[in-house]
Amino acid sequence: MSDQNAIPPESKDWSIVTELGCTECGYSPHPRQDTASRLRGTALAWRAILENPNATKRTMPQRWSPLEYAAHVRDMCRLAGERVELMLTQNAPTFSNWDQDEQSVINDYFNAERLLIAADLDRELEFAARVFDGVPASSWDREGLRGDGKLFTVESFASFVLHEVEHHLLDANQGVLQAV
Repeated sequence: MSDQNAIPPESKDWSIVTELGCTECGYSPHPRQDTASRLRGTALAWRAILENPNATKRTMPQRWSPLEYAAHVRDMCRLAGERVELMLTQNAPTFSNWDQDEQSVINDYFNAERLLIAADLDRELEFAARVFDGVPASSWDREGLRGDGKLFTVESFASFVLHEVEHHLLDANQGVLQAV
């Protein structure tokens, strides 16, 4: 993918949703034990979106297509699972910055094959769900740090991850409906 397909970079710090929820999508911080089932609960909706040929279309040049949102969520779920595993085995690991906009260019989300992304997304949603299922009750308060110093616990990260998946599911669904 060339930079010509890149969208303007995201500048909002979405970590606020872990405490305040999201007025854009209606997300409210959830009981931590619901994380895995809610992640799994999005899989069929993601698959239905990606089976629609309109999933490749952008409704606005500065907004990802449903396919691009799905590719982002796939990569974010993989990264989330890996980071939670580190938070459970290391003391307050610091994570490098993950630039979603850069990843969309590097991994060519714009030209990705939608049914391949659907299969990959199913796998990564399940991976993240299994990791959250495996968090011992005594470990939800274990910490990790973003590269910018923002502190997360496993529990607050669960809120962040679930919000990303559910928020972008709404974005993608809206994109498919508008592309018709």
